[in-house]
Amino acid sequence: MQMLACRRWWMLAGFAAAAFLSVVLVSCTTLNDDAGGSAGFMTTVPADGSEVELMTKLQKDFLSLPRQVRRERFADADYRRVLAEGKWHQRPVQLSWTWNLPQDEGVPVFTVEVNRVKDGLPVALVSSSVTNVTIDNLEVATEYVWHVTPVLMGRKLNMVATGHFRTAGDVPRTIRIDGVANSRDLGGYVGLGGRRVRQGLAIRSAGFNANSEPVFFTEEELRAPGLDLSGKEREKRTDGKPPRIIKEWRRGKDYVTSAGRRYMLETLGVRTEIDLRSDGETAGLVESPLGKNCRWVHVPSWSYGNMVSEKGKELFANVFEKFLDKSNYPIVFHCISGQDRTGSVAFILNGLLGVSEEDLYRDWEATGFWNRNTTWFVHANLFDKLVKSLDSYEGDTINDRIYAYVKSSGFTDDDINRFRAIMLE
Repeated sequence: MQMLACRRWWMLAGFAAAAFLSVVLVSCTTLNDDAGGSAGFMTTVPADGSEVELMTKLQKDFLSLPRQVRRERFADADYRRVLAEGKWHQRPVQLSWTWNLPQDEGVPVFTVEVNRVKDGLPVALVSSSVTNVTIDNLEVATEYVWHVTPVLMGRKLNMVATGHFRTAGDVPRTIRIDGVANSRDLGGYVGLGGRRVRQGLAIRSAGFNANSEPVFFTEEELRAPGLDLSGKEREKRTDGKPPRIIKEWRRGKDYVTSAGRRYMLETLGVRTEIDLRSDGETAGLVESPLGKNCRWVHVPSWSYGNMVSEKGKELFANVFEKFLDKSNYPIVFHCISGQDRTGSVAFILNGLLGVSEEDLYRDWEATGFWNRNTTWFVHANLFDKLVKSLDSYEGDTINDRIYAYVKSSGFTDDDINRFRAIMLE
């Protein structure tokens, strides 16, 4: 099978985002055939016009709990272990149809085209010799139309099965990217005025490669005559041992695979990678692990309570200005785990877009689908500090206080409105 790369988002419906599909086939009704009836050619799953669930029941049940109960469950090691035992990304959708028509020449191969209804954007074109496939990474709350055409001996038969299905609106929209953990869409949530945050424009994730590692001078190298150590960095130690002198930094190994790169570049159409890691974590990295076709922008960020410090605001401002430039989209932004620095930036960005307080909490908590550590990754240690730090800003709601925070970081109403125009449907 082969995947249709979707690179034409900006020409079709402005910033509409392509759905991430690994293998796609289709859905629904019986279609006709000039030679006679075609009752043996019909889709079976999902039913025509039905709604398809993308989130697992365990994930959905957790996010539907009252806030205080979620908080308690999030700190429960046994519960978190179960929550993270399954796949953290969205549940694959199986699509199938029947083919019981007699053909003297044999069984056909099926060509399937899938389009997004709202803008006609093609999201997948596949060929299959069987009558069922699975698909991944569909957008939430989105209607799709599909067409299945049988091809026999290189000739399209005069029959087509067409149908529709809609994905459920449960958020967040988690995404499977080969080699990249904790990835999900910033979009999909309902924001200001009931407008949904556009999907596929801003993706948050864990890092694409490991943090850089220091290479130290050996004792023999340090004895070399004339060795100049001025300006050389020394490791930070807390165990009382003397620090070693860092000779150079070695770039961290890649996590993202060739399939992950291809998907992000060709299907998601990612143009810009915003790397929120520190200078030391990215030392030796000079371009995106996705390759030269993706702009790598290194803008270190802080997290949680540190976001409101003067340095934290300065760092956030460096990040936010990248989201004000249309030419940067689609954007993927990350730190190393995609949860603390990334989660703090995502909280502020979605807060600016009018996403409800409850959904802002849920989006941070969705990292629990992947991270089961309750020793430190719990509300009291981290998330509460972000919320409390924003209480120092004026506003009746968390969204108002986030707005005030961003303005205090040097941005204007026009800047914020420009961001909203890009990101809201």
